[in-house]
Amino acid sequence: MSGKPILFVSVNDRCYASYRFFAARLEEAVKRQGMETAWCYLPEGSGKNEESWDRVLQGVLGKPYLAVVDFNSFLPKLAADGRNLIKLFEAPFYHIVLDHPLYHHAALSADTDLQHVICVDERHADYVRANYPQIGQVWAQTIPGTAGALADTPFQERKNEILFCGTYEEPRQYWDLMNELPDQLKKECRLLAEQMLARPERTMEELLAGMQGNVGASGVYGRRFAARMQADFLADAYVRNLRRKQVVEALIRAGQPLALFGQGWEQIGVQAGGPLSYESYVNQIGSYRFALHCMPGFVCGGHDRIGNAMHNGAVCITDRTQYTRSHYEQGDVKVLGYETGQTDELIAQCEYGLTHTKEAEAIAAAGKRYAEAHETWERFAKKLIGHIVG
Repeated sequence: MSGKPILFVSVNDRCYASYRFFAARLEEAVKRQGMETAWCYLPEGSGKNEESWDRVLQGVLGKPYLAVVDFNSFLPKLAADGRNLIKLFEAPFYHIVLDHPLYHHAALSADTDLQHVICVDERHADYVRANYPQIGQVWAQTIPGTAGALADTPFQERKNEILFCGTYEEPRQYWDLMNELPDQLKKECRLLAEQMLARPERTMEELLAGMQGNVGASGVYGRRFAARMQADFLADAYVRNLRRKQVVEALIRAGQPLALFGQGWEQIGVQAGGPLSYESYVNQIGSYRFALHCMPGFVCGGHDRIGNAMHNGAVCITDRTQYTRSHYEQGDVKVLGYETGQTDELIAQCEYGLTHTKEAEAIAAAGKRYAEAHETWERFAKKLIGHIVG
C-alpha cells in the first residue's frame, strides 16, 4: 500500500521459539491485508553473539520501513553509535509485550517516543500508560490461538486425556532468593506474594500500591513505582510457579489422565514427556479432548494457550479471571473454568468433562466458533495496521 514494508524482528531461541511462531503468524496475516513485509532474523544466543547481531542489523538499518514489530523486545535496551537502537530504524517501533510489563522495565524506560506498546491485558496497558509516559500508542490485544495440524480431528476420536505443556521451576527457589534481598525489600516481597495468593482477583500493582499507601485511580505512580515493581518480581515468579505446581500435583493425586510435557517435572517425581517447541505443542492439541491452562496472573486479558485449545477443538480447562468470565462463560460456555487456587473445583470440572462427553464436545465446538470469529491473527493484523497507518 505505502511502498514501505513492515519489518518483523525475530530471535529464534526464546521460549520454545514461541516469539518466532507468533511473528510468523502475524506477518502472514499482515501480508494477507495487502501490506509489504520484511524480516530481521537475529541469531541464537540472546546477547552472546553480538558480532552476528551487528552484521544482521547493519543489513536492515538504513532502509525505509513503515513500522518495526517485535515481541518481548530487548532492542529498546540497546544503543548503537550513541543512540537508542530503535531510533536507528527511523520508523515507529511496535513492541508486543507478552507478559506483565514489570519484566520489561528496562525496554519500556527507553528514552524515545518511537516506541508503541501492545499488551495482552487491559490492566497491563493501564500500567504502561501510567508508568511510562514517553511511550506512544498503548492498547491491549489478546494473542490469538492457532489451528494446528490435527485441529479438525473429530472430538470422539481424540484421547480422553488432559494435555498440559509447561516448564516446572521449583517455587521455593524464588522464596529463598528473597532472603538475599535487603531486609525491607525482603519483607515487602514476601508479604506481596502472600497477598497475591490470597487475593488472585487483584493485580500485583494494586496490591503493592495498597501496601505502600499509594491507592489512587490507577494505583501506579511513575517510574519510581515501576522500578519497585521490577524489584519485587520474585513475588510474581514465586506465585506463578507455586500455582502451576499445585494444579499439576492436584490432578496427579486425583488420578486424572494427564498428558504432561515439559522440562523440570522430575524434580517433584513426576514423569513427563520432553519439552516441545511451541509449534509442536500447537500441532499436538488436536489429539486431545482437553487442554489445561494455568493463568500467569493476568486479570483482564486472555492467553494464547486458551485460544490454541479453542482453535484446535479441545476444551480448555482454566482458572477464571474477569476476562474469561466476560468472554468465555457468557452465553454458550466455551471453557471449563475454576476459581484460582481452588483445586477441588478444578478436579470437579475435570471429572465432569471427562465423563460427560456430549457436553464437553459442545463446549469445544462453542469455543472453536468463538475463536474463529473473534480471536484470529487477521483481526490482530487489521488492528495493528490501523494503528500504524492511522
